[in-house]
Amino acid sequence: MYLVGTFLITFIMSVLIAVIAYQLGHGSNPARYRFLVVSTIIIVGALSAFTYHVPTIVFDQLDFLITIPLYMYSLYLLFFNKETSSWFNNNQKVI
Repeated sequence: MYLVGTFLITFIMSVLIAVIAYQLGHGSNPARYRFLVVSTIIIVGALSAFTYHVPTIVFDQLDFLITIPLYMYSLYLLFFNKETSSWFNNNQKVI
């Protein structure tokens, strides 16, 4: 049962990220904020696994150590990079 639940959550989050990435590629400004929410949930979830010492295998811990900085950097690029902000402001498409 644990594996099925983990698979479903991972699958749903992966589909959300894929849809949001598609929308971001087409200049959807609201998709930036959806990505912020999903990324925050993923980062908090990964950090809570370290904080509460959730039993994980080494590959999960390595995945967390790689994923957290990547999400933080992508959020930085989406919200604080001048070129990116101007691109989203010029497109103003809502998907």
